[in-house]
Order: sequence, then C-alpha cells, then structure tokens
Amino acid sequence: LLAVLPAHAGWDEGVAAFKAGNFAQAAKEFEALAAANPEQAQVQAMLGRALLKTNRASQAVTALRKAYDLNPNDVATQIFLGQAYLDAGRAGEAVQLLGRVNTSSLPAAQQQAFSAIYSEALTKSGQGDRAALAALSIDHLVKLGHRRIGMLAYSDDPKHYKRTSFAAKLREVLAIFHRDGITEA
Repeated sequence: LLAVLPAHAGWDEGVAAFKAGNFAQAAKEFEALAAANPEQAQVQAMLGRALLKTNRASQAVTALRKAYDLNPNDVATQIFLGQAYLDAGRAGEAVQLLGRVNTSSLPAAQQQAFSAIYSEALTKSGQGDRAALAALSIDHLVKLGHRRIGMLAYSDDPKHYKRTSFAAKLREVLAIFHRDGITEA
C-alpha cells in the first residue's frame, strides 16, 4: 500500500514521513491529499493509518471508513478500520467488520496478527467464548480440520486425547462452530 498511488504532490512526502515514523507529518501530508482527492481510497487509507499512529482513533475511523467504502475488497484497510474501531471504543463495530475478513487470503503472520485484533474486539464486546476461538491459530485449525477435532473431543476412548481439559476445550470450540453455523474448516 505504501508504494502504490498516482503521483500527487504530497504523496511521496507523506509516505516518507510515515516510513520514518513521523506520523504527525504524514497525517498532515495525507490530510492535504485527501482534501484534494477525496475519492482516492489509498490516500484515505494512509491518512487513517497515520491518524491511528497519532492516537486520533475517531478521525482514523472516518478516513478508513471512507477508504473501505471506496474499496471494500482491500483486506488491509478492513483490518486497519477494525483496529480504529477498537481504539475508538467501538468494539461491536470492530467485531462486525472483522468477522467479514477473508483470512484465507492473508499470509500466516498476518493471520496471527488479525486473530489477535479480532480476539481483542470479541473480548471487549463481551463475546469471550468467540474470542477464545479467534485466538486460535487459523492455520492450525485448517491443518487440523474441525472434523478431526470433533473425533478427539467426543471420543470415549481416553487414548485419543491425553488431557480431559484439552477435550473440554475442543468441545467448546465445536459448540461455537455449531452455534455459528461453521461446517467446514
């Protein structure tokens, strides 16, 4: 996202300031760009990111929401908007937005970061049971497959699992899967 945008006065300066960690200057550059180019999703996204870094979460929500509305397929913007909602004390909105993220398109490291943000949003919105599920590594769940989890969790044969607490946690995960209508890992 940092390297791609049409040549506009201020873009390079804003990106340079952002990369250098001078987020206040980056926000100033992107604010000017956003005023001149309000329909540029990338400008709005970078403005939102800079505002997040300067602890201006409510303003970041506005810019990132505009970027998301302009380009709803940009997963990075969706995640940054979720973080902005969370930082602005709007955990319920963060949960709704982040619940729609297609995590399979994310690299493993980003999946873990996403899981942490989503888990925090779930916890802060009072959905602790779902937070435990979100905190699990998505990659691990996919590799293990929830059908195998089900066999382990519901087996009466103790040699299929070593600890009762493990089986109990797996039963909780399956109950959440069932409640939320998840039928495939």
